[in-house]
Amino acid sequence: MPVIRITDQTYEKLRSQAAPFEKPDAVIARALDALTAAPKSSTKLSVVPQTPARTDRPKLAAHGPQLPKKFYREPLLQTMYELGGRAKAAQVREAIERTIAPHLRSGDLRLLSDNHQPRWWNAVQWTRHSLVQEGLFRNDSERGAWELTDEGIKSVEALMAKNQNKKATKR
Repeated sequence: MPVIRITDQTYEKLRSQAAPFEKPDAVIARALDALTAAPKSSTKLSVVPQTPARTDRPKLAAHGPQLPKKFYREPLLQTMYELGGRAKAAQVREAIERTIAPHLRSGDLRLLSDNHQPRWWNAVQWTRHSLVQEGLFRNDSERGAWELTDEGIKSVEALMAKNQNKKATKR
């Protein structure tokens, strides 16, 4: 059976169209049946060739000031730890947004044109990807779930201890 990958946003649309106990395949089949039954002029599906990346894009600074990508590392690790080391992406987004909101700049709040997500959330997702590569996040969690590895938990605990020591020496 072929496997296709879809965005979380598309998956949520599929789920919203599904009846209880109905699989995504059945929703897609219904949608295709509806397309086939519609007048031919409006149902043509076409493949749009990907255009090569533009090299004349304006620099990110043109979108307003943004936090550096490394900013998101500590808040993400701490948020995951506070969530028990495992959470759905939507829970992570909600929790980390409360933490980082006071620090966000105008460029971080702008929406990306391709998926209508704010730039800050895209940066958090890329941070997670980097942490997976470092072995601090699991790469085999169920779809939509983010999970710290044992090494990730140790790393957060060491980070928290280090921050505690900094606070104690400042007093």
